[in-house]
Parts: sequence; C-alpha cells; structure tokens
Amino acid sequence: MAQRRGEPVPHRGGLLALRRRHRRDHARFVVPRGITTLAGGTAAADATEFTLHAAKGEANYTIGENLYLAKEASTLSYDATITIGDDTWSYDETTMLKMAEFAEPFSHTDRNTLHRVG
Repeated sequence: MAQRRGEPVPHRGGLLALRRRHRRDHARFVVPRGITTLAGGTAAADATEFTLHAAKGEANYTIGENLYLAKEASTLSYDATITIGDDTWSYDETTMLKMAEFAEPFSHTDRNTLHRVG
C-alpha cells in the first residue's frame, strides 16, 4: 500500500472509458472498503474537457456501498471534470459525503495534473 508521511494512503482501482463515437464517457472504479462508483457524461468526439457525474440512487450512473458505509460514511455524489492536454491529463473531482459524526453533508475535493514522461 502507498504511504504518505508514514501512514497508509487508500487507493482505488478503475477504468476511464472514452466512447467518443457514441458521445458517452464513463468511469468506473472501486474504492477499497466497499464503494463502487459508475460515473458518466457526454462529450463531443473532439472534446478536450468533459464532466462525469454519479449520485447514490440514480438509475444509470450510481454509487453502491456496503451496509456499514451506507449507515456511517455514505458517499452521496461524485463529480469530476477531466481535461486532456497534449502531454497532460488533469482531473478535478468533488465527492459529497455524509458522515454519522457530522450533522450536515460535506464535500471533499481532489485535483491533480499528470504529465507525460519520456
């Protein structure tokens, strides 16, 4: 497992599928500990930026989680904007969470830019 400052860092495995011919993009991934997300959106075939969305309970692009997480630490929605450059790939994602110890849902944002090497 990856570590940051000596502590384990959770990771996820998944796939980003660009189906530009059909103007549909989707991402699917599993986060260890019991969350599965299928997020989707549409984009033009030549788009260099597109948005993906999933929300708990939606029919098509949804979030599934185990019973413990549904009660104690539920993921309500996931939104990501993907930007593709000549030698870069960026994401800016926001996840809405409802934790048992907090009265109101809150957002968690993550963003990064990957650069082609070599």
